[in-house]
Amino acid sequence: MDYRMSCRLHAIVAALLAAIVAASLVGCSGTGGGGDSGTGGDEGGRAVVPATDLWLMPGHDAGWTFQTAVKLSPPLTQAWTSKLGAGYADSLIVGNGTLYALVGEHVAESARLFAVETATRKIRWQRKLPVGEMYTSLTDKHVLFSVDRFNEATNQSRSTLSAFATSNGKDAWTYSANGSIRNLLVNNNIAYIQVDAESESFLAGIDIATGKERWRARTDANDRLVAVAGDVLYSMASTAENDSTTITAQSLGKDGGKPQRRLWSKKAPGAGLLACDGRVAVAAMVSLEGAGEKTDVFAYEPQSGRLLWKTDIPLPAWQLAIGSERVVVGGIAANGGSLIHAFDELTGKKTWTYAGPAKLPVFEMIVAPNVVYGLAGTEEEFNHFNGVLLAVDVKTGKEVWTKKLGTLVSHMAPAEGALYVTDSPDAKAAAQEPGGGVRVLAFK
Repeated sequence: MDYRMSCRLHAIVAALLAAIVAASLVGCSGTGGGGDSGTGGDEGGRAVVPATDLWLMPGHDAGWTFQTAVKLSPPLTQAWTSKLGAGYADSLIVGNGTLYALVGEHVAESARLFAVETATRKIRWQRKLPVGEMYTSLTDKHVLFSVDRFNEATNQSRSTLSAFATSNGKDAWTYSANGSIRNLLVNNNIAYIQVDAESESFLAGIDIATGKERWRARTDANDRLVAVAGDVLYSMASTAENDSTTITAQSLGKDGGKPQRRLWSKKAPGAGLLACDGRVAVAAMVSLEGAGEKTDVFAYEPQSGRLLWKTDIPLPAWQLAIGSERVVVGGIAANGGSLIHAFDELTGKKTWTYAGPAKLPVFEMIVAPNVVYGLAGTEEEFNHFNGVLLAVDVKTGKEVWTKKLGTLVSHMAPAEGALYVTDSPDAKAAAQEPGGGVRVLAFK
């Protein structure tokens, strides 16, 4: 399963009702809820997660805010292109002058991780990796990579979490989990992983420097780690039918970041997305309404769970981001395009609505200091074709720039003064046939 199926699906698709798509839930987004009163908690000392000019993991940070500090001035121009060979792009992270792109290879049923110097466009190193359900993240010294492989003979899954040196791609350490790793988040030198095993499900904290397990906390089978922001960890639990979800916030200990005590718990009908920047924890909950779906948006105070504001939109939410004092929610409109709504982060007042191109839904959305970037494409079996990159003014919602991309589009990452995008320009790549190529585009 590639990045779209691992990060985007467990974050977004699983967030939608089973009537839309059935999938597992993890990541930036998760199932979440509002309704019950909180169970206590201190409202003081909130740790705000700052936006940075790096893109260290899908969603930008462990709070899955999809925000960036990179401020460019659209219209942007294409600065350079780098070709990475045959396959399709699975993930894209950028930091410390290097872009890391994970490229799946169709025929070989394997993947290749490329490290590309952004200043020279030279490939610093590359290495072959096994295919499975993958997660990637970046630290100062390591690229973290987890893969889950299913053994049909034993009917069991076994996952590994590996660290590669950013300087040369060589192995630093490997952690083996006797089960399936369902999420990977990095916060304060700890890699948080959710593991599902036959005997038990658990949350583990892995020391990034050594690969050693520092602690383990048992969880229920349907619990999912979805976000870590400041000193709070958020987990979600949905019913099998996705008609009800509980979101739980726990405080983290200073020594190793182990969950200490429950701060609050909320419950609501439906399932949805979650993001937190330390100021607010926002859940966008999709539920049935007559013959269609609607989304209720709840904003909670992170420490106490106090409801700050609530609103709703008459469509299922596929995207959720926080940045530039805005909560931005995107969904699919009746014409197959996107409707993006922006709300004041602290009051919930709607500031604008943007209607995107028909039949080109935005599947990836990032909030910058001055604009909201959207990556749009016609969806077919979790791939996105006829790609369009767009920018919307973050204050007014006015479209300020669009750019047509290749046949098959994948991901974007604003970092270190540029906006990087992966796509595949030819029909072979779009058809997932041998010979299709992946390229990285840099816009400035």
